[in-house]
This record gives sequence, C-alpha cells and structure tokens, in this order.
Amino acid sequence: MSNSPTSPDVNEQGKVTLPTRAQSAMNYPNTGALSEAESADLKWEVGVHMENFRFFLDLGLKAVVLFYAIAGGILSVYFAKNTEKNNEVLKILLWIPFIVSMILGTGFFVGAGLMKKATRDLTHLCRKAQMKKIPDFPLLTWLFVVFGALFFVTGAALVWLYYRLV
Repeated sequence: MSNSPTSPDVNEQGKVTLPTRAQSAMNYPNTGALSEAESADLKWEVGVHMENFRFFLDLGLKAVVLFYAIAGGILSVYFAKNTEKNNEVLKILLWIPFIVSMILGTGFFVGAGLMKKATRDLTHLCRKAQMKKIPDFPLLTWLFVVFGALFFVTGAALVWLYYRLV
C-alpha cells in the first residue's frame, strides 16, 4: 500500500483500486511559470498524443471498412456458388470472417481499455503545460467499444449463418 494519493491500492482480495479524478488532480498542482523550452516540450508531447488519437481513429475506421468489404465479398461468393449443400470449401470460407471479426473485436476492446491510460497521461501533460483546454478522448474510447461490439455481433451472426444454412 502506498501513501501517494494517485498510486493504485490493492485491497485484501487482490483487486486494484485506482485513484479518483480529484485525487489525481491533487498530484498535478499548478507548478507556476514554465520556461519557454519546457512549455514547448510539453506542447510537443500533447501534439504527439493528438497525432496518436488521429492515427488510431483513422486505423479503426479503415479496419472496419476493410473487414466489411472483405466479409461482404466472401459472403457474396458463398451465396453465389453454394448450389451444393455439402461444398466443404465454401463452408470453411465462412469461418475466415468469423475468426477475423473475433480478433478485431478483441483488439478494439483492448484498445478502448488502453485509452484510459492515454487520457490520464494527456490530462497530466495539459495540466503541467498549463493549457486552458484539455482534449478529451471519450469519443475514441466509445467508438472502439461500439466497433468491438459490432464485430462480436457480426461473428455471432456468421456462426448462426453457418449452422442455419449449412
């Protein structure tokens, strides 16, 4: 157990409790005037975080579009060529988008969980740089949660389609 107001504590069951927003704010007091070099460095770090935000948003949207384009192509081939009920190659073809959707869904949920740390780091940097407006990342977090859920629903629908049509 630590006495610092922002360090995580571990209770008797081994669960970690994170500090509250107010406790985190106590750890990052306004330190007074920064030198021009320190201010420039901090603003550069904030800029890097914002570029990461844009990159992950762009990457997430491209992954969603690419997956559904490929899955749509596979499903169109399946429905166009599936004249025989026992065509094993086409049955296996349905598992490809299922596996990819589960991997992407898991990746989006993990990414949404990691956004908490990125938000905390960015908030710390903005307070340290004495910026008046702090960028907020909940948009990316919620978008990742929605995308992850959408991929899991798509995977479940593909399994349903496999057993229903095969």
